[in-house]
Amino acid sequence: MKKTINILSILVVVFGLVACDNMMDVHQEYLEGGETVYMPRPNSVEFLAGKNRVVTRIIFYNSPNVKTVDIYWNNRQDSLITPVTLSTGLDIIEVPIPNLDEKSYTFTVWATDAYGNHSLPTEGFGTAYGEMFQRSLVNQPVWRLSITEDAGLITWSTTVDHLVRNEIRYLTQDGDSTMATSLAGVTGTLPNAKTSSQFRYRSVFIPETNAVDTFFVDWTKYENAFPEMILIDKKNFRVLAVSDQHSEGGGMHMVIDDNFNTYWHSQYSPNVNPPHWLTMDLGKSREIVRIEIYRRMYNASSKDTKTVEFFVGDEPDANATTWKSIGSIQFPDVGGDNMRILDVGPDVNTDGRYLKLLLPDSWRTPFIQISEIYIYSK
Repeated sequence: MKKTINILSILVVVFGLVACDNMMDVHQEYLEGGETVYMPRPNSVEFLAGKNRVVTRIIFYNSPNVKTVDIYWNNRQDSLITPVTLSTGLDIIEVPIPNLDEKSYTFTVWATDAYGNHSLPTEGFGTAYGEMFQRSLVNQPVWRLSITEDAGLITWSTTVDHLVRNEIRYLTQDGDSTMATSLAGVTGTLPNAKTSSQFRYRSVFIPETNAVDTFFVDWTKYENAFPEMILIDKKNFRVLAVSDQHSEGGGMHMVIDDNFNTYWHSQYSPNVNPPHWLTMDLGKSREIVRIEIYRRMYNASSKDTKTVEFFVGDEPDANATTWKSIGSIQFPDVGGDNMRILDVGPDVNTDGRYLKLLLPDSWRTPFIQISEIYIYSK
């Protein structure tokens, strides 16, 4: 019995030694030539678009042994080795990759120490822009020009992709040339702009949100001049009362909020038939030379509002007998044609602090809507 146990013990030891030998075979290829040392990988790598270049923004933390940042592209046929000095804290470095053709690239980044030890690779994508992108750019269209007592105003038209800002060169009331900047989506405000003067402008673009380079359109002289008449600032106005209204569109105060998505709508459900009216306080008596009025916008089928009659007076009561007519306009029975201008003749007496709009009819009785009103003086 003892002899049998001893033989089994010897066999177990022999098989154990053979198994250990096989396990060593698995790791042998990694041990030959010594242990591999890896540099720390960057915490983050970002490839920022530019003009015929891409800028690599890299964040390291506690990587003082890293001595170069190695960037490869075009299937490692092109490379850029950049010496760096890093600390034990947070380091942010930017490495420009210049002279690139206009296209997208796949980049691979390694961090390397003084002995040639590399980090694990980090891959990413970046795009260089150039003449093709430049040729696709045009100045943002101008929708309307106006001038207040304080500034010239440029309202821009269609939104343009990649637009950052518009730069405007213009004349002041003193005849001096100056420049103003209008950010994308913001009305251009030109302090102390000269009436009846023209301006030059250019639009400025970036191809991507975090791009490092901007692209400029050539300076262009806008064909129209600022008007001679002054747009009265709506902050001086107050809507006093209306004959009736529905909550749709926002109510009577929307006619002076500079928002074409809002409007005053006459009462319905139950319906109130014309005439409809609205009264406004202009802050003081004005020498009115023009009124610009808009019915409901951005609704091609909306053509309800028909005739608008304008009156001025010194009493705010809509039923007062002292209102003076200064003119009227009529909208067409066509959807989408939603703006009309009343030019007030020089012989018309516009003295009066209050303005009344009378809407006696409708193309679709009983409904009317007014979106915005603008008033001009000399």
